[in-house]
Amino acid sequence: MTSARTRALRWIATPVAAGLAVLTLGSLPASAAVEPLPGTATTKFMSGWLPYWYGNAEIDRLVAHTGSDGVVGEVMAFWVYSRYRTGGIQAPVCVHDGSDNKTVECARTAPTTSQKAQLARLHAAGIKVLPSFTDDSSKLALSGVMKDSVKRAALVKAQTDFIVNNGFDGIDLDYEDFAFGDGSSSWAATKPAWITYISQLATALHAKGKLLSVTVPAGYPVNGAGFNASSGYWVYAWKDIVGVTDRLRIMTYDYSWDTPGPIGPADWVDQVASDAVEELGAANARKVWVGVTAYGYDWRYSGTCTNSGRSNRPTLYPADAWTLYNTQKALKRIIAFPGQTADTAAFRWDATSGEYTFRYREPGTDSVTHKACTSTREVWFQDGPSTVARALIAAKYQLGGVALWAFGDERDSMWTKLVDSAPSIKPFKPVVGVIAPVVIPFGTPTAVLVGVHRPDTLPVPGVNATLKWRSAAGDAWTTLGTAVTDSEGAALFTVTPQRSGEWQVTTPSTTYRQASVSPIKTTKVSSTVTGIVRVRKPLGSATVSKTTVKSVTATVPRDMSTSISGRVAPVLGVQKVTLYSMSTSGVLTAVTSSSTSATGAFGFPVPTSKAGTSRYRVLVAASASHARGASLPIVITVR
Repeated sequence: MTSARTRALRWIATPVAAGLAVLTLGSLPASAAVEPLPGTATTKFMSGWLPYWYGNAEIDRLVAHTGSDGVVGEVMAFWVYSRYRTGGIQAPVCVHDGSDNKTVECARTAPTTSQKAQLARLHAAGIKVLPSFTDDSSKLALSGVMKDSVKRAALVKAQTDFIVNNGFDGIDLDYEDFAFGDGSSSWAATKPAWITYISQLATALHAKGKLLSVTVPAGYPVNGAGFNASSGYWVYAWKDIVGVTDRLRIMTYDYSWDTPGPIGPADWVDQVASDAVEELGAANARKVWVGVTAYGYDWRYSGTCTNSGRSNRPTLYPADAWTLYNTQKALKRIIAFPGQTADTAAFRWDATSGEYTFRYREPGTDSVTHKACTSTREVWFQDGPSTVARALIAAKYQLGGVALWAFGDERDSMWTKLVDSAPSIKPFKPVVGVIAPVVIPFGTPTAVLVGVHRPDTLPVPGVNATLKWRSAAGDAWTTLGTAVTDSEGAALFTVTPQRSGEWQVTTPSTTYRQASVSPIKTTKVSSTVTGIVRVRKPLGSATVSKTTVKSVTATVPRDMSTSISGRVAPVLGVQKVTLYSMSTSGVLTAVTSSSTSATGAFGFPVPTSKAGTSRYRVLVAASASHARGASLPIVITVR
């Protein structure tokens, strides 16, 4: 920055009893089915730019802050640029390698070896990577490319090919010369060309399943008096491009540039966010990300010291600012703000701007008079609390989140502040799903599978999922047990329900999660019917388990007194049972009906006057508490 799992989860439950079918759970309900949550539009509300001059230490820090409770979801790799200059190298894609050798960098067609390794690590951690294209152009050169249909098509193709061929997740555009180099008099001609370019690039990227992010300057909004289109830099046409872009990152920094003041005051950031939502509509708020910084400036505030060797506005990173302050305080050069004393003055936290500031005296030698002199300098910078304040603004307006310039400049304490504040920024509500069999035989141990997702579909491990049950009669919920979700967000319960009813799973609230309740799932428990064939001297099998054989068979002599008898479980008093004949194709025809005894016993005489094979089944009618049950096929051969 030069200036101002969708993942389907599949779990297979180990069978818990012989003959129990294997269950597979596909992806849980999409986040679109979840009620809107307060806070940012994504649980991964932290994004930012990763400059090419940083390496493994910065990657370590990013990887440490992703995962189910992490805050980082994507990185804009500050690795590439487009170079268009009159009489110079013309290249749509140039890859930084630190050499600043344009000929070499603009001939490269892939990331460097170290960048490929960084990409692999970020992807392995589940972080999306979008290279950020900056412009390295002479005045109006890039604008001219966008106005030329042939050159514009070449730019779109080159950028899309670079993303696809190298396995990136999309593009971030950080073309700033329109605002800061070309001059506002060119905007009327540049704007339509820019809109066309964005539309064509979005079409090409989306066709390949890639994302388009556009980074734009914030400018100066007019909050409360009707929005100031695209915050004053209307050449970027936010409203015209938001429909085809996936991210709109607004650089809410460098507010103070020529005179001392806050880098990006929080009240101004709030106005920018409010105006963006007003201009783009609430439905597009989720696409907006506000830019935050990990730097500050050390301005020359006052004094008569002329010193050409000392910049009037050097950049300070937070760690440098702390060091400068401690050094100047030790030298007793700190100037107290109102309410402070020079001896005890600390960083002044300015609540309105959400930034730190301090002043100090700097002795020196006048470069003209060569006499000793003193200047007063004023420092403003953002640190961890500043980032949190802006993330809360993003949450206030339901924006996507915040984007940091730049990863690697921040102190470790920023991450601590963000993680500690995450519940206020995005306390997400898990999506809980349940899979249970639709019908099970009475007395069968049964697997009930639970899956817990975040709204962005990533699994949530380590959650206490409590399984509850109530009968179909509408009894109160009964807690059957609690299990902890595994690394895939899954938990397995083994239960043996005694009657038809409903399942529901609850998860408790924690620091990072809201409490959640699954949809209700229904399981019918069917009565079981066991049957044997009895003759004058019993032949054939005793009662046979459904899980070990497919039918009960018997062979009997002609004219032998024979019956089919058995029991129904569970015993629900006297129940109606019906004997059916069964064709070879499985069609059932009712033969006769009877009633069980009070203990569930039944019996049906069957004819044996003719030789041949007959097939039967006994069915018990459904009740309020149990589904209809049926015996195994009973095959009787008369000879």
